[in-house]
Amino acid sequence: MVLFLTIAMILLVIMLLAWPLRKDPHHIILGGDKVNRPSRQLLQEEKASLLLTLRELDFDYETGKLSQKDYKSLRTKYEAKAVDVLKKIEALEEEWKHVQEKIDLEVAQRVQKGTKAILILVFTIFIPFQTLADSNKGEILGSVVERKGGKERPVVVQAVRLRIIKGEYEVQGAETITDRGGHYRFSGLYMGPQYFYLVRLIYQGVQYVNDPTQILSSHPVRLRPFVVFPATGNIDKLIATENILLEFGRNDLLKVTHDITIENQGSEAYSANLETAKLVELPVLKGAFSLDILTGLSKESIDIDSQSSTIKLKKSILPGPQNAQQMRFSYLYAYEQREVPFKLPLPVTRRNFNLLISEKDLKIKSTQLERQPDMRLKEKVTRVYSGGSIVANEPLQFSVTGLFLKKDPGYVIVVLGVSIILFLGIFFFFRPSSVEATIGNIASQKEFLLNELCRLEGQYQQNSVKAFEYEKEKERIRELLFNLFREDS
Repeated sequence: MVLFLTIAMILLVIMLLAWPLRKDPHHIILGGDKVNRPSRQLLQEEKASLLLTLRELDFDYETGKLSQKDYKSLRTKYEAKAVDVLKKIEALEEEWKHVQEKIDLEVAQRVQKGTKAILILVFTIFIPFQTLADSNKGEILGSVVERKGGKERPVVVQAVRLRIIKGEYEVQGAETITDRGGHYRFSGLYMGPQYFYLVRLIYQGVQYVNDPTQILSSHPVRLRPFVVFPATGNIDKLIATENILLEFGRNDLLKVTHDITIENQGSEAYSANLETAKLVELPVLKGAFSLDILTGLSKESIDIDSQSSTIKLKKSILPGPQNAQQMRFSYLYAYEQREVPFKLPLPVTRRNFNLLISEKDLKIKSTQLERQPDMRLKEKVTRVYSGGSIVANEPLQFSVTGLFLKKDPGYVIVVLGVSIILFLGIFFFFRPSSVEATIGNIASQKEFLLNELCRLEGQYQQNSVKAFEYEKEKERIRELLFNLFREDS
């Protein structure tokens, strides 16, 4: 009975609290006057619509559906609308708080003392559960700033995306936009070591990604700010260091491994996605095959041009040595001459260059490389050559000489001669003795065969020859003796 009365009183209090809210939510009560004001829900829907539009603009620009000029014009237009909506939302939130304070005061004055006691009971029961529920959720805070000319400014209305990963799988995602201060917030996130959160954004065609993070307590996780840069398609500020390893194998095959690191020494981010961007083309030997991507590259980040024998990069490179991009790939090349020439132009300046050769007996002809002390690589003595700076578009040129071809006539003659000698040696060494050797006359042949037959009988008696071999050899010798006796008769 007491429980029933308690539940009834709680329901009554909830009805009393909800009664003033039964009216049109598009009208807010201020001082008893009914004033028509913008709906919070409508503004949030407009914000979501603008966010979707901006995301679609970014996607169309990244995929080449929009030109750079149209993209900038449309994005500026919708960014201005989004800023206006954000201002209205902030103003409405302030007004909402003010009105809620008035409502709370009005309710507090009208509720009787008994009802207040029940309210205290209700909130005593409800608030701890609500607090417990909220304590199981976390949030991630961060900001986006653009660095230009040594100065930083907040990036407004920038789409920021969140990937939620549980174990090895992406289970959910979220998206928001930055406010007027360049700040973003993701709330209501799961806590625990089984969840990882990855925040990323795309600014002027360049992707920025934060390190994976976890939420292990109810305290907000503040990520380091995203520092973004204006994008350019110019490659004049890109500098490369390159190592090439040449490994010679069987069947006149050469394995070439390129290890290239490209650093952006400018103040703008290089973006290969811009309409006017000049792509970085990595050269390979003409006629190469079996390309193997090792590190720093993927099928999505390159285009292979078989006509020009180049690998075209579609990667973005941020300013600074800490953002340098390292790429490693290899391929095979079948050489047909005793000398293999290399001519490898690169559209960016090479700061330095190293050439490693797995065969110590080969020679290098080049005016750009100098011999260095040998080193051991993969348990083999490797020759090392190095060179200094090579300006953009100037090819690295050298030739490897002294190669041994298996197709050379001299090589074929040597192999053939050695094979014949080995064959004859094996033939004469392992050739079994024959009872059919030429002997002077029939009498001598009879004598020889009779002796062989006696020897065979002795071996058989001593069990040094198997029965089937004994029968076979005996039959053969007796056949020869039969023919000799016929000739002698």
